[in-house]
Amino acid sequence: MFYCRRYKLLHLTVVFYLVLFEVTAFNENLILQFNENIQYFKDFIAGVREEREFQTLFMMQNFERFPYDSRIDFLVKLEKPKIILQKHQQVYIKSEINSEIFAVVLVLHEYDQKLFLNLAASIRYIRPIRVLVLAFFVKEQKEFQKSLLDFCELNKIINLLVNFIETNVESNLIYYQLMPFPWFKWSMHSFNFNKNGKNMFYASHWRNMQGKPLYTLPDQIEPRTMVFADRSGQQVISGYLGKLLLLFAEMYNATLKFPFEVNAGEVIHSLKVENYTHHGILDVGMSMDFTFRDAKWQSLSYPFELTNWGIMVPCSQLVHIADVFGLVLTWDLYLTLATLTMLLSIIQTIFQYVIKSRLLWIDIFLNDKILRGVLGQSFALSYTTQISLQLLYGVVFLIGLINSALYSAHLKTLITTPTYQSHIKTFDDLRNSKTKLLFDVGDKDTLNAILSPELEKKLEGCMIFTNDTGAYQLNRKMLNISYGYTVTQGIWNALQMQQKYFLRSVFCQPVTLNFLDFMLMALPLQENSPYKEPLDNLIFSINAVGLLEAWSLQTFHDMVRQHKIPLIDTSEKLIHEPLKIEDLYWIWFILIGGLIISFFIFIAEKMFNAIQVGTKRLK
Repeated sequence: MFYCRRYKLLHLTVVFYLVLFEVTAFNENLILQFNENIQYFKDFIAGVREEREFQTLFMMQNFERFPYDSRIDFLVKLEKPKIILQKHQQVYIKSEINSEIFAVVLVLHEYDQKLFLNLAASIRYIRPIRVLVLAFFVKEQKEFQKSLLDFCELNKIINLLVNFIETNVESNLIYYQLMPFPWFKWSMHSFNFNKNGKNMFYASHWRNMQGKPLYTLPDQIEPRTMVFADRSGQQVISGYLGKLLLLFAEMYNATLKFPFEVNAGEVIHSLKVENYTHHGILDVGMSMDFTFRDAKWQSLSYPFELTNWGIMVPCSQLVHIADVFGLVLTWDLYLTLATLTMLLSIIQTIFQYVIKSRLLWIDIFLNDKILRGVLGQSFALSYTTQISLQLLYGVVFLIGLINSALYSAHLKTLITTPTYQSHIKTFDDLRNSKTKLLFDVGDKDTLNAILSPELEKKLEGCMIFTNDTGAYQLNRKMLNISYGYTVTQGIWNALQMQQKYFLRSVFCQPVTLNFLDFMLMALPLQENSPYKEPLDNLIFSINAVGLLEAWSLQTFHDMVRQHKIPLIDTSEKLIHEPLKIEDLYWIWFILIGGLIISFFIFIAEKMFNAIQVGTKRLK
């Protein structure tokens, strides 16, 4: 009995050790397989770094603590700065570190919407970063992929891989690559088959958009964008901004489309195009916006145009002959003549009083002889032997001769040679002139943002706003001198080329009338747009080779061929014509005014004399 029990105990011990040995051997074999399997992940990370080195590792998870996994352990031990977030945390990365980031999202069991929303918030404005999703023990993989695909399309994430981690080691070698063009879909690959590096893990998908529709809308503010019909009736896009997007679509295999019908010549304010873009109606706005407005740098492309923003005003106009007399007969002339007359009258009165003991108080203020002499007219002199009076009359003669000669020469010069009004060079000149500034009401917020209180006070009463963007652009393009207009350097260059064919420029744009001397203009994009990176790269290249200047010249030729701008000289021409009655307006005005004043003085003298005679009779 004892022997049997001892035999059974020995048998159980042997069985236990055999089982233990088998389990140990199985675990060792599993560890060997696991260690062998993790090499694919190391090769993958090495391949990612070879494609483009990252500077920071960003990790997110939807569980409290990391489960032990060789992949996670390998990532944590990488000698790179790391940002590791706990469950459902988020951070705005762009404001903290550079954009060369590799993001790893650890998901357990099922798709976690809150986790991925935190990912989207954390990588805001840096969508080109590379993202790896490690999904552990997910049962509904198809549903997971569908939810993740919808999330990526909605949040414009285009560089993402998914690797499902299971107990089956072979299935862990499968990964799914996000293909965003022409529509979002998954492409299945194997880590083993990609060892030779034939396929990039994170390719620049935007290099071939595979005909994806790119929705845009031209503002038709010439010369930036222009739409017209060719001989076959097909719509043609021109303008240096239109040529940019045409080249963009051609280079990256996209298809430009309009979200709704566009009529040639229908001008849309750039602010409206920007709103369409930010609301998702347009992918890229065929317009440009100031990059300082509301600090929307992240929703704009790289600056395409370095420019300024100022006012163009009508150049000085010819002075009409009728107004020439008004230019000669200035208040300075009147003051000079009055001062000379009074000064010489006082001297003559003093000499008369000293020599002849005769004093007439009226001669101090109005001496008819001195006045006629100063004006260069003849006057009667009483014979005198006094040298002082003779010298005084000689001085009066010389002053009158000089005044009459200068006046005559100046007047004849103004009548026979072209004379122009003074130029508007400063905001003070603009305020003192009759010129009004016409603004588009869409620019009102921009003006309020940049105008200083001092400048706003100077322009008070000079500004007129209109709701009709098309009429505003037409008035500026047709060089309507009734108003002044705002222009950027690109628009002003086209207007300058137009005025080269004129005898004289109609509009001028002094640098002293600039609101902003340095301004960057860029194309509006949707937030986190996948087109920002390729568009920025294209703009770099265009600015480097100087295509903007060539496109501007081509656009001007297109505008001329399509009769968008007139080349008929509208500048004021100098025509010599005989004097008319209307030209003598100031002469008639002075003559009639002088007669009226003389009449009232005559009446006053008669009344004064009558009073004096009546007073003497009463005495």
